[in-house]
Amino acid sequence: MNYILEDPDGKRQKQLFAILEGIYKDSPFYDHTLFAHVALVAGIASATATELGGNGPVAYLAGFLHDIGAAINGPEDHHKTGAKIAGEILTGLGYPEDIIKAVQYCLLSHRGSVEGERKTIEAKCVASADGLVHLYQIPSLFKIALVEQRLSSRESGEWVKGKLERSWNKMLPVHQKMAGERYRIAMKILGEALAW
Repeated sequence: MNYILEDPDGKRQKQLFAILEGIYKDSPFYDHTLFAHVALVAGIASATATELGGNGPVAYLAGFLHDIGAAINGPEDHHKTGAKIAGEILTGLGYPEDIIKAVQYCLLSHRGSVEGERKTIEAKCVASADGLVHLYQIPSLFKIALVEQRLSSRESGEWVKGKLERSWNKMLPVHQKMAGERYRIAMKILGEALAW
């Protein structure tokens, strides 16, 4: 699985990031913050996977690709559409099957609303990093609820609160420790606002 690192001139990685930047920045479903989101998830997931003895490069790739389905087809079942799209992109760039399968597994299991245990360190790290970054991009979550999903103010507050709860529940203890105070404050504010 060290194949990702076997790109001495960085050509494969440059090609991948050019493809991803275009897809994320031109998404008809999201704004420019989606590219920042996936970049943060990739960095955090990679560092955490490496620290926990997993494959940092796989987590990095999966972090960058985890919302590709949402960018192209919208949020509905984006973990499934994203795994398929990621497979096609990575195959086209010559990645080996074991890397592709590992990345696809991370994408299929990154959502808080998906039942089941994440079985690899990389999948746990991508899901957790995604949840952690959600806690730092709350305004973007409200934009998704209000603009993209066209929810009312109250419905948006409920949706964001639910999203943050699911995000918290999929986070690793190391990430929960980092963001515990932020989560408690966000939930308190949302709870009080929704009580009116």
